[in-house]
Amino acid sequence: SLVGMMRLEPMTKNGLICSNYILVSSIGEKTSSSAEINLTKKDSEEIQAFEDSVDIEEKMNLVTKGWAGHIYGVDEIKRAFTLVAVGGTANEQFGLRRQMHALVIGDPGTVKSKILAAVREIVPGSRITDASAATAAGLTGACIQQEDLYTNKKRWVVLPGEIPLTPEGCICAIDEFNLYKGDFGDVNTAMESGLVIISKVVKARLPVKASIIAGTISFGSIP
Repeated sequence: SLVGMMRLEPMTKNGLICSNYILVSSIGEKTSSSAEINLTKKDSEEIQAFEDSVDIEEKMNLVTKGWAGHIYGVDEIKRAFTLVAVGGTANEQFGLRRQMHALVIGDPGTVKSKILAAVREIVPGSRITDASAATAAGLTGACIQQEDLYTNKKRWVVLPGEIPLTPEGCICAIDEFNLYKGDFGDVNTAMESGLVIISKVVKARLPVKASIIAGTISFGSIP
């Protein structure tokens, strides 16, 4: 859904034929089809039977083995990622969001990239990106000039990055976070306030409704 002002612009200089466009002030996502999971009656019955059959410890072991059973030796990390996928309980009165974030630190060759890639299998619609090749624009957002299809004139528009493009309830996995060349403060603001704030040619606030999991080789590289 878009909120803004409808405007007209002549298709030619001093022309009477105009094209209309919306100068948008806010954008809201009304559908979540990319992250929806449809359960049949049989699925619900199997889930209920699973819930009643084993304790919480055994449930966690079965779930982590089910989505990342090919990765060994990092059971606690897999459990932590599972909890991030489940999320917490939102409380608007105290400003608590349901999204949880995690940072995994390890030496090279310790399956960080593998387990981050497997995160996409937990929740449909999740994304993964490599921070070593990502710019600040690619991760958070940017202002670009886009050519109008009707007037062939260029306008400044906001292009969302990987973090705000990740649907609500999903996970945005960021690998090689220590090699990110952008401003870590932008990512911190996105996690803390739930917004990507752009104040350049175009001012915008992009909502961040996904959880963020990042992987890095050393804590000292992250300000």
